[in-house]
Amino acid sequence: MANRDAAIRPGEGAKQWRAFIDFCNRRSTSTWIFRGHASAAFDLVPKVGRPRAGGRLYDPNHESAIFSKFKRQVAQFDVHTAQDDWSLLALAQHHGLPTRLLDWTSNPLVAAYFAVLLGPQTDARIVAVQTRSRDYIRDFTSLTPFATSGVRFFVPPSVSPRIVNQRGLFSVHFEPSVPWTEPLGQSGAVFDIPAATKRYFRRRLFSFGVDPLVIEAGIDGLCRTLEWQYNDQVGMWLDV
Repeated sequence: MANRDAAIRPGEGAKQWRAFIDFCNRRSTSTWIFRGHASAAFDLVPKVGRPRAGGRLYDPNHESAIFSKFKRQVAQFDVHTAQDDWSLLALAQHHGLPTRLLDWTSNPLVAAYFAVLLGPQTDARIVAVQTRSRDYIRDFTSLTPFATSGVRFFVPPSVSPRIVNQRGLFSVHFEPSVPWTEPLGQSGAVFDIPAATKRYFRRRLFSFGVDPLVIEAGIDGLCRTLEWQYNDQVGMWLDV
């Protein structure tokens, strides 16, 4: 949607906040999960599947290479709880590495936090999906994150305080470059936050204790470097 630079109308922030709380109340069962987008125009596409600098498209070989580098180099940070590919991929995703995962949360306030904290001054969006038991992966021994079908969900182990604090879980996408449109239809719902009310939402979230001190509980530097390598193909094949 178009940028909204006009000042917020009196009472508009409170009106939108009440509408958001109503949106949450109508989806208060544990089957609902949420994701926040800084722009309502963003697609449900994992970071590794998005176009890179220069228009380069998704390449599964590049994805495999960057994840191999992460697995080898993350050991320097004394990560002992994450051993299998599921745990390591969840850890990598949570610290910024391009992966085939998307972050979700069982707490709609956390989703709102990520929707309004940063990003362009456009309308933000919260996506809500009602999940079923069969949507979740339970067997992590005979199935790898790279051999799933469609879009599935999994609850990661507690490999990071951030994941715990954010009530986090992930969707894993077999075709990471293909936008997932199903949640925008019958299986899900969206709530758009007008750009002019983002600041009001941030203030309300802070009053509810949803702020960076709680949400953003190392490894970030490594993942930012690897993201740079991935996006610009700098030293991609060294030490593979």
